Order: sequence, then structure tokens, then C-alpha cells
Amino acid sequence: MTGAGSVRVRPADEADLHRVMALVRTTPYLQCHTEHTYWILLRYGRRYTYVAETSEALLGYASGVRSNVSPELFFLWQMVVAEHHRRSGIAMALLQALTATAAADGCDEFHAAVAADNHQALGLLERWASQTGRTMEAGQEIVYTADDGPSAEPRTVTEQLTIIRSAGGHS
Repeated sequence: MTGAGSVRVRPADEADLHRVMALVRTTPYLQCHTEHTYWILLRYGRRYTYVAETSEALLGYASGVRSNVSPELFFLWQMVVAEHHRRSGIAMALLQALTATAAADGCDEFHAAVAADNHQALGLLERWASQTGRTMEAGQEIVYTADDGPSAEPRTVTEQLTIIRSAGGHS
């Protein structure tokens, strides 16, 4: 990543496990899954996981999943930037790294489930779509129960599927 001092974006690995989980826990918009889930992702799905860091701290994390049903589809699963480093270009750098890898693998349609009040995430996706000549549209509403661990009550989460297509991408 250029223009952000000593921030480096790189593929994540298993050594990032606990720092990724700690960062995910800092935002109300993401559900922190089990340690086992992140271990599997970082060990077996790390082609589509990135972190942004300095020599002192992990500042951002992004991950996604390529569809095995429609290989041109890519789901942007989780993205978070440490609160005091938001609006510094880190999220865009993570998104660009992640989607460049997916695009190189043949993906031309990107999906994300975003809470309607998560204006920062929606704005980021809109800027990325515009900068890359893609279109963005709302898809179906997604409702699920999030279980944030034994010390928290389950909560109902409502998100909107956001669909971003390449110009000329399939419909």
C-alpha cells in the first residue's frame, strides 16, 4: 500500500489468527466466529484473506469466498479496519488486493451482505465500483441470528445483499 506510511497489505496466514479475531470483535457490524472457523479460513482459504499492518499492529483484515457453484461469483465476507485508522485508505487497499486476486481467478461479480446503516462500508463499495467501472445494485434482504458467544444474547441481524458487477458481467 502506498501513501499510508509504513502500512503493508499482505496475504494473511495462521499466525494472524488471534489478531484477526481481536480486530473483528471491535466492530458491531461483524460477527466474530469461532477460532476454529478462522483457523480453517487462514489455513485453507488464505488465497482470499488479507491483512493490513504496521510493524506494531494489525490495522485491517479482509476475506472472501469464491463460489464453487458459480465460479465467476465472489462473496466479500468480512472487512474491518481498526477504528483509529479508518478513512485512511486501508479499507480500499484491502478491497483492491482481495478483489484483484478474485478477478485474476476469473471472478467478475462480487457480492457483500451489508447492514443498511453501515454507511462507511456501502460508501467504500460504491467508490470501488465506480473506480473500477462496475455497477452496484441492491439484492435480497438477508435476516439471520448472530450468536456472539456464551456471554451475549443472540441477536437478529438484517443485511442487504449488495451486488457489484463488471461492465458486461452476467446478470
